[in-house]
Amino acid sequence: MSERYYYLKVKSIQPETPSSYSLILEQPNPSISYKPGQFFTLLLTINGEKVRRSYSASSHPSEKEIILTIKKVAGGLVSNYIPDHIKAGDFVEVMAAIGNFSSDKRTKDRVLLVGGGSGITPIISMLKDYLSNDQVSKILLVDCNRSESEIIFHKQLDEFAAQHSGKFKILHYLSQPTKDGVIPAKLSPSSLKETLIQQGWFANKFDAFVCGPNGMMENTIEALTALDVPETLIHKESFFSAPPAFESIPDEAAKPVKGEDTVTIFYGGQEYVIDVPKNKSILEAALDLDIDLPYSCQSGLCTACMGKCTSGKVTMPDCDGLSEKEIKQGYVLTCVGRPVAPNTVVEID
Repeated sequence: MSERYYYLKVKSIQPETPSSYSLILEQPNPSISYKPGQFFTLLLTINGEKVRRSYSASSHPSEKEIILTIKKVAGGLVSNYIPDHIKAGDFVEVMAAIGNFSSDKRTKDRVLLVGGGSGITPIISMLKDYLSNDQVSKILLVDCNRSESEIIFHKQLDEFAAQHSGKFKILHYLSQPTKDGVIPAKLSPSSLKETLIQQGWFANKFDAFVCGPNGMMENTIEALTALDVPETLIHKESFFSAPPAFESIPDEAAKPVKGEDTVTIFYGGQEYVIDVPKNKSILEAALDLDIDLPYSCQSGLCTACMGKCTSGKVTMPDCDGLSEKEIKQGYVLTCVGRPVAPNTVVEID
């Protein structure tokens, strides 16, 4: 088996809220290394079809288990399959952790963490890291949920706040609270801006890490921008995105042109030459030929499919998966990219 893939033993499945749970996996020996904030990809066979889903680790790399915290999605294939069909003692195939959203991106001694719903999952892994880091002096967590019962890790977060009261503070935004006397509060650019000003958080004084639904993330970034927080200090990851759609082209017109729509891929010690139709990505064309390239989200977010274009050119729609620096260095995402120049070469680690 490639060092990129592992079979891990399930220790248990633990409920977190009515709509979320944690899949607890035993670390192998030697253990799998990862950074706080990164995600793992599960590869499961369901109804005879192999499917992949990415889930962030809520555990810290120093812990004995890898914990993936998962929110059940209505009609979701994998998120509902796991608690119904997987049990302690089973083995699941897991792809090594990846992702640019990680705690080591911090440059300041103060850290703002903003999580929405299951977006708290990578955030709590980072929080564990920062609480034990003497170079981090202040941590403010803004956690957004519908109600008290939907706060993932509620008890653990309260314990952290009590144990580290001089360093860590948590603020909850609840759009539909159920307890008497709790005023509904939904995160908006103005409400977050006012909150941060009251707390003394503005300008280039801190790093911000944001993860959650797109609307919440947009509101957060708008508030941070209004407070003159530089873009370089805003780190974000979205769990929610539809796959970018390629232009609708009739099959006949979409046929690849030899050379112009051809890409050479180097992966796993093999060389593959693929003609890519104009209405498909490099990844889709490869999968059509049963070439098992790495991938997960197929939305240009997770970077599991990342490679480096060393010759020619690959075009991609705007996506959050790569930074401007990475794009300038030639990195591409095969799930949303396609060749647009002769002699295009992509190398995948």
